[in-house]
Amino acid sequence: MARRQGTFEEIQLAKPFSEFGQRNLQALAVACAESAEERVEKQWDAIFSAGWKEKKPVELPVVCLGGSGTSEETAIVLAAPNRYQLLSAEYWYLYHRFGLNWQRGSQFRTVPDVDGMSYDILEVEMDGQPVRSVYFNVTIPAEPVDLSIDPRLRKLQL
Repeated sequence: MARRQGTFEEIQLAKPFSEFGQRNLQALAVACAESAEERVEKQWDAIFSAGWKEKKPVELPVVCLGGSGTSEETAIVLAAPNRYQLLSAEYWYLYHRFGLNWQRGSQFRTVPDVDGMSYDILEVEMDGQPVRSVYFNVTIPAEPVDLSIDPRLRKLQL
């Protein structure tokens, strides 16, 4: 059983999910790897210059729009502010749902069917349990999804 500390949307507001934080951590790690203490200090000062909090962009989480994921008909639908987050979101969702004690089996994407629907199917393997297939609807919507108007996000402190 997964130990959840909030909804799928809420946990993405934690610092490890922050693109801003990840980008800055990477810059500091590169400076540190070059063994240049002066460069690390310069990078730190650039990141945390006066007014850095006001410059931090608002980051919208990936939203699960529904679906149990047990079949194509009930595939999980995720909406994200960008393609990069959407690709990562399937794994975030699996960790949220199953916790840490699972391994990915096969993964594949279906070709679009006659209605243009396409799915990612990930097999989840957990000790002592049969392999489970989890379906994600990856059909690209005709219109972009505006996550800022999703009512679930209004209650989150962005």
